[in-house]
Amino acid sequence: GGEEPASPPSSAAARMRSSSVQLARTFAAAIPRADRAVPLQRAAAVLSSHVHRVGASSTLAELRRGRAALPWSEVGTGRRFLQVDAGDLRKGDFVELKGKRCEVVKTSKNITNRKAFAVLEFRDLVGNAKRNETIRVDQKIEKIWATKTKMTLLYHDGTTAFFQHPETFENVDVPCELIGDSLVWLQDDADCLIHTSENGDPIYVEIPDKLKCKVESTVVGGVKNTKAVLANGKIVAVPQFIEAGDVILVNITDETFAERVS
Repeated sequence: GGEEPASPPSSAAARMRSSSVQLARTFAAAIPRADRAVPLQRAAAVLSSHVHRVGASSTLAELRRGRAALPWSEVGTGRRFLQVDAGDLRKGDFVELKGKRCEVVKTSKNITNRKAFAVLEFRDLVGNAKRNETIRVDQKIEKIWATKTKMTLLYHDGTTAFFQHPETFENVDVPCELIGDSLVWLQDDADCLIHTSENGDPIYVEIPDKLKCKVESTVVGGVKNTKAVLANGKIVAVPQFIEAGDVILVNITDETFAERVS
């Protein structure tokens, strides 16, 4: 009917200090009546994200006007995606597109025939293949709600990598296919950032830009042509002063020598 939603508490700071479920309850009166069956636990994550982006007061105002871009129907179904406009995607976002999970690596916009399009470059999370898509800025894309946690690699068996949180000792098993070709550079005790979806499933492993590796042997082919055979079997060009037994840092992106550690 025409019943007005209850006015929310005035103290945004107090709400921000409350738990996520309490935050969801605080906002519940402002959620459009047809969508109030949203589970509080799941709604809390969406609300918290929106509050973090635009502030508590703005979120409340948008909700009461029914204009906040919060996909309650999607949240209530148990799906682990948020639908957002393609034009709102940013570098580093994770999405599901055409049945594949991807990372947004580059964004731009153009206007054709008075219509705005988002030009997006995606990288598949499995296989690392890149592709470009041109999409209407208002087309809905399924964005994956993800969090990242620093964890330490215990070991891997070639199929699964076993990570542990250094403080809580929580264990996370990550399929090695998510790490891809970088797996050969990871040694036990390496610290990585594990990105997980809302239900705790790992979706991406962010490894350090530089990693240590022991030099097994060197082959001198000239003043500027010394090669080092590393413990993982990789071969990189190194300065002439590098010797067998040294530990060096390698730039993982292009597999080049960075510096000697010891």
